[in-house]
Amino acid sequence: MATLAINGVLSGIDYDTLVDGLMAAEYVPYTRLDDEKLEVKAQQLATNAIEDAISSLQTQVSKMQNVSTLVSIKGTTSDSNVVGISASSGALPGSHTVTVNQLASSERIVHDAGTEYQTTKVGTGGSISTSVNTNTVADADATWFTTGAEGAVYTFQIGGEDEIEVTFAADTAYSMNEVAALINEASQETFEYDMVSVNGTGPFELAFTAKHRGAGELTATLESGTDIDEFMDAADWNNTDGTDVDAGAFIYTYNGQTRTIYTTADTTLAGLAGLINNDGSNPGVTANIIKHDGTYHLVLAGNKTGADYTITIDDVNTTINGFDSADFTTAQTAQDAEFRIDGYPDPGDPVAWMSSSSNSITDVLPNVTLSLTGEGTTTVNLTKDDSSLLTNVQNLVNSYNNLVNIVDGYTGYDEVTGVSGDLQGDSTIRGILNAIRNSLTRPISGFSSDDGIVMAANIGIEIDKEGQLSLDTEVFNQALKDNYDQVLQFIGADQRGVSDSSYLQFNSALESTKPGTYEVKAEFDGVGTLTGAWIRNEGETEWREATIDGNRITGLTSGKEAGLEVTVTWDGASSSQTHKLRLQQGLAGTVHDVTESLLSSTGPFEIRDDLYDKQLDNLEEKMERLESRLEEKKDRYEAKFSRLEAALAIMQQQSGQFEALFSSLSANKSED
Repeated sequence: MATLAINGVLSGIDYDTLVDGLMAAEYVPYTRLDDEKLEVKAQQLATNAIEDAISSLQTQVSKMQNVSTLVSIKGTTSDSNVVGISASSGALPGSHTVTVNQLASSERIVHDAGTEYQTTKVGTGGSISTSVNTNTVADADATWFTTGAEGAVYTFQIGGEDEIEVTFAADTAYSMNEVAALINEASQETFEYDMVSVNGTGPFELAFTAKHRGAGELTATLESGTDIDEFMDAADWNNTDGTDVDAGAFIYTYNGQTRTIYTTADTTLAGLAGLINNDGSNPGVTANIIKHDGTYHLVLAGNKTGADYTITIDDVNTTINGFDSADFTTAQTAQDAEFRIDGYPDPGDPVAWMSSSSNSITDVLPNVTLSLTGEGTTTVNLTKDDSSLLTNVQNLVNSYNNLVNIVDGYTGYDEVTGVSGDLQGDSTIRGILNAIRNSLTRPISGFSSDDGIVMAANIGIEIDKEGQLSLDTEVFNQALKDNYDQVLQFIGADQRGVSDSSYLQFNSALESTKPGTYEVKAEFDGVGTLTGAWIRNEGETEWREATIDGNRITGLTSGKEAGLEVTVTWDGASSSQTHKLRLQQGLAGTVHDVTESLLSSTGPFEIRDDLYDKQLDNLEEKMERLESRLEEKKDRYEAKFSRLEAALAIMQQQSGQFEALFSSLSANKSED
């Protein structure tokens, strides 16, 4: 609180304390509102805690809503050196023989020649062999030579590269440009590159260029016909190895991607490996270096297994010396895994093996992964593992008991401490708990004694007088032993239809179709055509008409059977047939539906939370208005006491003046 400008200087009164005392009484209504606000907040937090506990219960039953997820399969193998195995929900029990012919492997190629040191420089672009015809011409389009009556067939070869064959027609004049075009046509067909070019600006010369670095000298050989003077002896050709190129390129293709690694004259063997590994667009090749017999070798390894993942070096465009494909040895071939399951495919089949690019096989046995580890034959076994089912049921019991404990704590009264819960006597919360309890302890719609199991107690889930659930594992395990499939269906059935007749087949139901036992009546004409259909719940007296489409019958929206679809078959004689069908939603689904309704946007928790928010907003508004009025009242008190102190100051001043006057009068009287 603010301090008065004049705090009892003259009067000696402690106005701050006086104002605080007066305001304490004024703040009583505000304090009551604040206490009410804290109470509402506590109730909201308690309600949220119960809602969270129900949400945890819903999460648990969500894991149990499908029979396939309840069945856990354990995989074992007789020889893990051949095959390893893992299984997930949905795998089918059984035993299988697996034969592995070969494992999938990745490509490994090793540079043969190697280098003396890792620091040996390998990046030079090499030298290009060239050969220039010494018979120049002033005009490349003018006649250079004319062939004889027999024509001429020549082969041209640069060093060890493949030769090409060129045919010159008989008695034909050829210009230098025409000769170049004819030779390049043959070289494109053989090499896919132009072997010759016409150089110069006049005089012009015919120049041959090797495709690869260091190829060697040109050889021109007459195969048939009459020699052409311009080609016939060594003096017609000026061979050279060309000049070294500082920059080079190493080009390879992997997984459909071609990468060019550019080098310089200073690039070492280790540097080349680094350039490959650090290439930002590396398609999946790792470069390593190994030392063997005193020599360092570059190793290129594909990261993926399978026959499609080969490493191919581009001999046409790779320019660094000694790194063409012929300079590498394949140390490990990229290949697919080959295997058989239960002797299939038959060895006599044209496709004698199943194949996979990976050693992890996930698409042969449903929901089973086979990890191929070596060649040979082994047996894999898939068996039921009930431990996870027991764990799920126990977790359901634990989740419900946790909810009960939380509800009891907030709605009850602790006789030891004398403290009431924030929601003591809240009938709505108790009603919510009862709804969940009923879904767990009462017979479930759609199940009958014919199934052997109709309620949770039949599988060992019991409730005590304190409202706590317990699981009798002996009863549970015996139920599994006696009625394994029925236990699974009781827990995890999800809109499962069970017909009492071979003439009535369940097709499907909507998620909103209510579980329960239905009677279906069908009428036929004399030749077995379905003419009418009706559905009702067992025990009802009134039939509800259903739609028909051929022999399919579908429930209308007017009843619980909305969306239920069945197919009926005529028995060959009756004009009217009535059959029963039980639509089953298991224990997990039943509890889930109840919790889903409670936690929905229109459920009691959402409604109550909105109500709490409105109450808190209303209280805060009241407190703000009251606080404003209290501040004004405080200001008035302070102003009042300030005026009192000011009046006292005036009175004191006047008193001093009077005393001075009286003193003066007394003095004057004494003088007289």
